[in-house]
Amino acid sequence: ILLLLSVAILFEDGLTMSGIVQLIGSILSIIISMTVYQKRGTTKDGATLLMVIGALLYLLIMIVNGSNYVYSYAFPILCVSIVFLNVNYIKYGGCITVFGLIAHGIKLGIVGTFEVEAFVINLIITILLIFGAYKVCQLLTQFHDENIELQVKSYDTMLLVADQLIDHFETAKEMLDNTKKSIDTSKLSINEIA
Repeated sequence: ILLLLSVAILFEDGLTMSGIVQLIGSILSIIISMTVYQKRGTTKDGATLLMVIGALLYLLIMIVNGSNYVYSYAFPILCVSIVFLNVNYIKYGGCITVFGLIAHGIKLGIVGTFEVEAFVINLIITILLIFGAYKVCQLLTQFHDENIELQVKSYDTMLLVADQLIDHFETAKEMLDNTKKSIDTSKLSINEIA
């Protein structure tokens, strides 16, 4: 997503240093992310590294981009944080997002294009998004924990039923053996009578 946004910036603004830095940063983050995913993609460390790479790219773009709406680049990162069901990712990602937004505001102030209204709106939207992501992650984690408890209870019930079935099969086997012995005894008695 960030690569596409970087390319769009290049087409919109032409070849600027800011656009080139964003494009190079996006390409490097994709290459590093693919490497990390191939080596550690299914581990918690791999997920953490991928989130750190995304956060660093976000900070890079926040610092070099001149748009007032660049804060929205954090939305995909925060949404991915929800997928990992890790509240710490949301906390750290939220801090990085707010820090990036403040750094971006300082940069715009230095350049002379700072707009207080846009900055306040951006900050409010960002904080609401972080809070929403945090709450969604908490709810999903709670839902996951409750489902785990139900699965454990279901598993215990299945074990109990399986034990009872085994006991009934053993009883049925004993009865079958007794019946077979009775039939054999009956056959022997019939043969002796005949």
